[in-house]
Amino acid sequence: MATSTGDGELNGWVVFFGSGVLLGRAAFRPRYVFGPEEPGSATLNRIRAALGLLVALLVWIVFSTESPLHAVTGSVAVWLFAAALSIPPYLLVVAVMVAASRERRLTLRRMAQGPLLSMLVVLLLGSAIFLIARPGHGFLRPDRVDSMPGLVKPFYIYAGLQVMLCSFTSTYYIWVHAYRAIDGHPLLRPLVTPVLAWVGAYCTLAFGIAAASGVPAPVAWATSIGGAGTVTVLAVLEYVRTSRHLGITFRAATPRVAARHGH
Repeated sequence: MATSTGDGELNGWVVFFGSGVLLGRAAFRPRYVFGPEEPGSATLNRIRAALGLLVALLVWIVFSTESPLHAVTGSVAVWLFAAALSIPPYLLVVAVMVAASRERRLTLRRMAQGPLLSMLVVLLLGSAIFLIARPGHGFLRPDRVDSMPGLVKPFYIYAGLQVMLCSFTSTYYIWVHAYRAIDGHPLLRPLVTPVLAWVGAYCTLAFGIAAASGVPAPVAWATSIGGAGTVTVLAVLEYVRTSRHLGITFRAATPRVAARHGH
């Protein structure tokens, strides 16, 4: 009984200090409505995420002249913006899949309950974060700390921390799971991850993010283009493996796939 009480207290502290993480995870982590992933596809997705993180860390360690916090927050902001910029081409892919599906209404419903809902959440969440943290006007902007009463400062620090944690967690899950793509259609994720990767590469190069942090232009171009190309190759492999494993094609009706897994 004492152990259960201790676990309950621990869970309470986790919720209190990590509510921003839990919110981002709940909003953008897939529900796996079609059952467990094909093991090979899941491994390819993990490799893609791990390679991206490792390369980014190595580039920052070797070349960046920024502080760790500034580099991380800047990268999160750019990748979150790139994720939002990826929504129009992503929606085009969804529209083509729905139009080509043998069961359009059911496929559209799955898309609405998975990636489309996830996109709506990120737009609402991003708007809320901008309104409360925008320079000069936001409630949580850093320059307001000194003018706040002493009793209010802890709430301010806590709220700011959770906003930061939610932003980091949301960005991670959006890029790893591509707006819960796997909940819309088992073959959607390998079709849209290259879209996100190339839009992200464009944003990194077009906005001079790497150059501003001290990364030489050849390294920035090599890592951005090479990373997007690697994601594309892994996405092709994931598409082939998933299609063969489930015995489905681009036009497959998603409810039939779900029925095979007991959903």
